[in-house]
Amino acid sequence: KKGIDLLYDSLWCNETLDLCRALHEGAASALLFLGDISDARQYANVIIDNLPFADSLAAQYMVLRSWERMGKYEEQVDRGSAILRGLNFDIPLELSPSFIMDAMAHTSNIASKYSIEQIAKLRSGKVDTRKKNILLSLNSIITGALRSSSPFLPLITCAVVNYSLQNGVYEESALSFACLGYFKIALAGDYKEARYWANATSLILNTSGTNSILNRANIVLHSFVQHFFVSTQETIFSLLNINKTAAAMGDVESAIYSMLFSLRFSFYAGENLALLLNSFCELLRTMKRYKEVAKVALIDVVMIETLIGTKSNAFDIFEGTIPTENFILADAKAKQNIVSIELIHTRRFFTAFWFGDYQKA
Repeated sequence: KKGIDLLYDSLWCNETLDLCRALHEGAASALLFLGDISDARQYANVIIDNLPFADSLAAQYMVLRSWERMGKYEEQVDRGSAILRGLNFDIPLELSPSFIMDAMAHTSNIASKYSIEQIAKLRSGKVDTRKKNILLSLNSIITGALRSSSPFLPLITCAVVNYSLQNGVYEESALSFACLGYFKIALAGDYKEARYWANATSLILNTSGTNSILNRANIVLHSFVQHFFVSTQETIFSLLNINKTAAAMGDVESAIYSMLFSLRFSFYAGENLALLLNSFCELLRTMKRYKEVAKVALIDVVMIETLIGTKSNAFDIFEGTIPTENFILADAKAKQNIVSIELIHTRRFFTAFWFGDYQKA
């Protein structure tokens, strides 16, 4: 900030352009890390306002991350879609199922030219900063689309995979590869190709280091794709390992998500429900800053409470800001969060069915 102040009379001149960008990027990055989201976005927007679009990609990524850190995933996806169009990605204003299936088929056609080993070798030599910045932004857009249940997620996933195959596979590509594996199962029922994308994701993860981007990809891989091909216990073990890694490096979000999904798989593995309820409540105490994912966890808590006939203090943790499951349902309807709406009704169906109340189910 002091460096920027010193340049007050000569900001964004031809002679100081690179220095101004470096100082503003540094300030925005530091403020994001410290949690000063509003100021971070302000510094990033100054870069965007003073540089051509192609030179502002790092700042665009910081703006996306600021929306993500605030939990405003719809805004993140809207901004991300505009960035994708600015990069000449084919992202329509309105979607149709046929458009999505055609995009997935096109991506499969491109990928069919490569073996798993060849995909890992698609990047060689020096890291291209511009391509890395683009992939960072794309990775953030996918994260927002995942968390907001955006209908654009399959299309954005295909766009990122296509870009990676044509421009180099980086660690930021892993999340999109894992998502495509999931969509191959969920939308096309193609388990063989899903395994291909799961193996490609694993290869990227195994040849990369450890950071929050890779933690997210690992969580999606094991929670949404790999569990179709391995035992439930193996999935739980993998998610708990991700949790330990994320917690050790201070990646709180990934630690929360990996533990949440491990508890869900533990439910279906037959874990003692009273112990599971206690574990959910312990996890919820770490979620006060992450209310959107807390709402998802509370839906599971209500189901377990109903099954064992015991009330916990789970909702009390949030001091009235999330009072009931009906509040969560109303909020999901207002935000058109289809996944949360389906989750609540599915959980209610399960409990009614398991108690033999077939009319209610």
